[in-house]
Amino acid sequence: MNTIAFRTPFGDAAVVYKPGPDAGLVRRVILPTMDPQVLEAEMASYSAHLADKHPDNISDLVCRIQAYLNGERAALPIGPLDLTACSPFQQQVLRLEYTIPYGEVRTYQWLADRLGKPRAARAVGNALARNPFPLVIPCHRCIRSDGTLGGFQRPGLKAQLLALEGYTG
Repeated sequence: MNTIAFRTPFGDAAVVYKPGPDAGLVRRVILPTMDPQVLEAEMASYSAHLADKHPDNISDLVCRIQAYLNGERAALPIGPLDLTACSPFQQQVLRLEYTIPYGEVRTYQWLADRLGKPRAARAVGNALARNPFPLVIPCHRCIRSDGTLGGFQRPGLKAQLLALEGYTG
């Protein structure tokens, strides 16, 4: 795997992508962290090495993520993402989650209902907890039915991202 690491106001982040014939196929978006060792460990878990040159779509995605995290309303494209590691259910959840508009939230129950699985709110939450493409697929826009934020891969970041989008809850 190849990776591109980059700075944001929330810390260093990275995009892991496939090289070779599938060059530019995004495997993972690694959320920003202020701890460089955390970022290095996550990149290493994908056997990703820093590449000198990146496909245009990867460079564009990085620019859009940086703009978004700088407070611009930048559109983050859904593709090309490598969803092969996701179950069919998780793929459904992620595709629906992607449709939640900037600055708005939905509940895990709302997603479960829209998927025709009203008893699957917890499964929806679990699918989002394993979202390999945070920010691109905005899992931070999903909250609990009681209005609390619920979990997120980086503690405190979910509230920061929602505040960045103007959500006051």
